[in-house]
Amino acid sequence: MKRLLILLAVLCAVQSVKAWHQNIHAGITTIVDANLTPETKAAIADYLPNKSLLFYANWHSFVEKDTPYKEAAKWHHIAIDKKGGIMPIKKVVKSKNELLSASLAYDGLSRAIATIQNRAQSTKEEVAAAICFLVHIMADMHCPTHYVYADMPVEERLPEFYLPKAKKSENYQKFWEYEALTNTFNWRAGEYCHQLNRKTQEEVGKLTAGSVEEWLMRNAEEYRSVYRLVSSGVRFDKSAYRLWNNHIYPIAVECVTAAGYRTAHLLNVLFDSDAEPIWKTSKK
Repeated sequence: MKRLLILLAVLCAVQSVKAWHQNIHAGITTIVDANLTPETKAAIADYLPNKSLLFYANWHSFVEKDTPYKEAAKWHHIAIDKKGGIMPIKKVVKSKNELLSASLAYDGLSRAIATIQNRAQSTKEEVAAAICFLVHIMADMHCPTHYVYADMPVEERLPEFYLPKAKKSENYQKFWEYEALTNTFNWRAGEYCHQLNRKTQEEVGKLTAGSVEEWLMRNAEEYRSVYRLVSSGVRFDKSAYRLWNNHIYPIAVECVTAAGYRTAHLLNVLFDSDAEPIWKTSKK
């Protein structure tokens, strides 16, 4: 636990370039926190004493630079096979495609879930780390450009486009991690919960139905469409760029909202004995 606290000292000074914008991660976590049951909150507080879950929202991106957690650097993207399924870990590791071989987020998420499930056999620090990794990875899994498709050419996955009057191109992945939402809403972390934690119980039920694997596969299918929203080399004028952003931000809003509700649901299942299990693939 001491390591957890020491490594968080840099949180206020550094931003991640591998995930949602630091503030978006924090915003998602406020939605998570608002939807935890009292039992889950109490359990998590026991592993993260004297700090809120929000305090650890970006912990993943900083500890991956530390020797014990270096493998976590590959836990930001997820590999999707040609059939639209989650690629088995062994195939990801052996892939000759550098983008695919570095996309081990599902492995990291699975490990975090297993550690929490078997917390009686794990140390308190291991479970604390698993909670932090789970929250961050689940948020990343709701950023559309964090899915690496085996059948998608690199040039299609990483299109470059030009902002009005810009001399240098903009990277589409970076755009989704930062500007897709913040161009329109420059919210502080707490405002995300205030603005987006408004779905009905029925809506939340539909959003969280199924298994974690099914959530990610649905995301993978839906998020492919974001690559049809821009063509590599396109140059926007000011008016066109604003209209384009007006089409983009509602998608980003739904991604962020889904991340908050689903992460809360997963934590509730793991820590609250009255919750319904979801981590096993549902029968089709």
